[in-house]
Amino acid sequence: KNVYLINRSERFRASDLLVKKAKAEEKITILTNKVVSKITGDTTVKEIEITDTVYGSKEMLECSGVFIAIGREPSSAVVPPEIERDNDGFITADKNMKTNLDGVYVAGDLRNTPLRQVVTAVADGAVAAVSAINYIN
Repeated sequence: KNVYLINRSERFRASDLLVKKAKAEEKITILTNKVVSKITGDTTVKEIEITDTVYGSKEMLECSGVFIAIGREPSSAVVPPEIERDNDGFITADKNMKTNLDGVYVAGDLRNTPLRQVVTAVADGAVAAVSAINYIN
């Protein structure tokens, strides 16, 4: 019925064409200078708390789902430095998701890959899991 597009600043980093399309869509409500600070619900999402990045005020929004997209910088701080990365900080791996260290595999958005979508991350995970099992066996 309705989609909230929540952006932490006034400025969008997406292409102008995509921003223009989103603004033209009646079912999309764009909220700028906001971040999601809390997601609540029992077994499903019921509402989110959003915090204004300028004034610090908070408000609750009812919703039934959350899709998170937070830029293109890899969050690889927990990965040991001896695991090889590309120039952008993504972990390099072969077709079996194996890194440069024996027994260490990578999947999803941390991997150097041309496409970052849930479906490719899931596929990476399946390949990495089978590769890890083969390594252990």
